Amino acid sequence: MSPGPLTRIGPRLAFARSKSRWTLMPSPFRNPWSHAGRSAWAKTRASPAEVRLTGTGEGTPRSSSGELGNDSSGRPRADPQQKEHSMSSTANQQRARKSCEWLESRNLILSTASLLLIFLFWPPAARAQLLSPFPHSSGTISGTVLVAEENRPAGGLRVQVKSFAGGLAATAVTDAFGRFQVFGLGSGTYNLLIEERGFEPVQETVQLGGFSPDLLLYLKRAQAFRTSQTGSSISVRELKIPAKAHQAFDKGLEQLKKNDPAGSLARFAQAAAAFPNYYEAYYHMGVADMRLGRNEEAERALQTAIDLSAGHYPPAQYALGMLFCQRREFADAEKIIRRGLELDGASWTGHYYLAVAVYSQNRLEEAEKSAHEAILRRPDFPLSYLLLAKIHLRKRDYGTMLDELNTYLKLEPNGPRSGQARQMREAAREALSKSEIVQEPVAVER
Repeated sequence: MSPGPLTRIGPRLAFARSKSRWTLMPSPFRNPWSHAGRSAWAKTRASPAEVRLTGTGEGTPRSSSGELGNDSSGRPRADPQQKEHSMSSTANQQRARKSCEWLESRNLILSTASLLLIFLFWPPAARAQLLSPFPHSSGTISGTVLVAEENRPAGGLRVQVKSFAGGLAATAVTDAFGRFQVFGLGSGTYNLLIEERGFEPVQETVQLGGFSPDLLLYLKRAQAFRTSQTGSSISVRELKIPAKAHQAFDKGLEQLKKNDPAGSLARFAQAAAAFPNYYEAYYHMGVADMRLGRNEEAERALQTAIDLSAGHYPPAQYALGMLFCQRREFADAEKIIRRGLELDGASWTGHYYLAVAVYSQNRLEEAEKSAHEAILRRPDFPLSYLLLAKIHLRKRDYGTMLDELNTYLKLEPNGPRSGQARQMREAAREALSKSEIVQEPVAVER
């Protein structure tokens, strides 16, 4: 049965009457948001008297002649049932109108509140990606510093940015959210250094010249510290290191950064002689020996650093694990790298070296997981993507392999391994088109 006449109760709703039943249905009136629609809607809301429900009532009591008759004053007698029905319908109409208006208001409030909550509680880095479609320029270094043990922002820290070409390039101070930014830097390699009393120094190397993502740096508390009368935290071990040892160590670092490993060895030896427990100096001696190809001397220096620190200096464990990988002693490498990660699970270096060690043992799922952990902590390190490409090559997942190679070549278009990466990419493309198997490169890049 088709519905009877319609009565407008809202911008998009109307009541239709069929016999004695009233149905809420979409309004067939013109667009309620147009000027004409708003005018028509205003007319329907003029007064209750103008908004009437029409239809043919049923069950109305009448006289034997079918008429209601007149009252004692001669006026037509009102139909009580029709009057009651009209009043009831008008009340229902008003309640329905208020209900619809309440629903529309609630939906608007909920939509606005949802957008506000998304903006407020979305992580700051994610908000920045949503608001700006452009990556940071090649002349900008930015990042966030967190206190590792508490995972909270570290505000008020001085971030030194030094160019490997020499000299201090710029400084920045972290804000209340641990954020910092350094603008106007030229292409090249930079070293970030954060030194704060009571915490271990934080160093990070950044290569500018392409895509420069945000850095995530963790500030770790020193193993042993005491509180001075002024309330500042001072490392007990740091107080024991003589100034002469500090100076020799810093000079060794500068020479190592300038790619002079032979010259740095003498400085690190001076630092170790001035303070025999200087395990950081022995660690850097091992790094310098590795660059010079003196692996036996490097192993002795790194093991000395591990022993002096009682196994609590992860960088030495990672470096020794890398040395074992170069000697193809992958099981031993995995063991010592895992010991370092137990102490420093936030290290991208440890996760990357672990990925290399387990990949070389053909445990592809573990290697892929560790490589992703390294990328999560440092997304601009190219070799992680190259390693992932080789993992997917063994899994014959050529589509994902292509994606990883493209990312690697974007980060390192002219590196020493870029030629090999392009050859792998062409072979993967041909394999995808011909369903062939790509041969894995003989050497494993580390």
